[in-house]
Amino acid sequence: MSVCCSPAEPILFGRKQILGDNTGMEKRRGKNMDWVVQFEGQMVVCGLLAKALYGMPDRDWLNGLLQDRIFDTIPLGRTLPELTTARELLSGWADIESNGIDDATFINLRDDYTRLFVGPGELPAPPWESVYTNKDRAVFQRETVSVKNWYLRFDLVLASEYNEPADHIGLEFGFLAHLAELTIAASDIRDGAEVKRLIHAQRGFLSQHLLKWAPRWADDVANNARTDFYRGLGWLARGTVMEASSFFDTEA
Repeated sequence: MSVCCSPAEPILFGRKQILGDNTGMEKRRGKNMDWVVQFEGQMVVCGLLAKALYGMPDRDWLNGLLQDRIFDTIPLGRTLPELTTARELLSGWADIESNGIDDATFINLRDDYTRLFVGPGELPAPPWESVYTNKDRAVFQRETVSVKNWYLRFDLVLASEYNEPADHIGLEFGFLAHLAELTIAASDIRDGAEVKRLIHAQRGFLSQHLLKWAPRWADDVANNARTDFYRGLGWLARGTVMEASSFFDTEA
């Protein structure tokens, strides 16, 4: 059983879990067009990034990733150097930790996450879009409102227990995973108009938001992380956004 899209503590919106379920993926690959595979890969990888980046490390979830060898089969393009580097770092980390994450490793992961994304002190890679795109480098700016409105367009409201701004990197990747899941569902029932609407939405969200800041944020993570796990996630985030930009033929 894969755990990458069924985390123990999923990111929740008011009406729906934002992370998808890969049940039936292989069956769909056999009966639908090849491009559906791209959306399946986007759903899995963006869901993984959402879970890994939105909160502190979850030891049970990470051990599940190690057991499933998920990093050996990252389901996105194999030509981008960013994704190649991500696979090398994450697979290498998984090999070292193949017997399970011990206390020292888990403490190092928590320390790395806290230093990069939480603080105290100046953050090497603040995980909010507004910090990268607003001249004041502050949170809860107009970018946050714009992202929140994107969620509302698809009837998604952040659950009240989550106090992070809507433009947190984990939530934005989670939203992209959600749109990919909806696209697959629309394709399964041959709803061409809905597929077209969802593709247009993904193109718009990428160009208006993720492409404007995620590559720079990912570079900050890759350059400042002290563990191969978060260094690899930085490269994976950058490669995922670049892959999506190419697939949807869009730029910031």
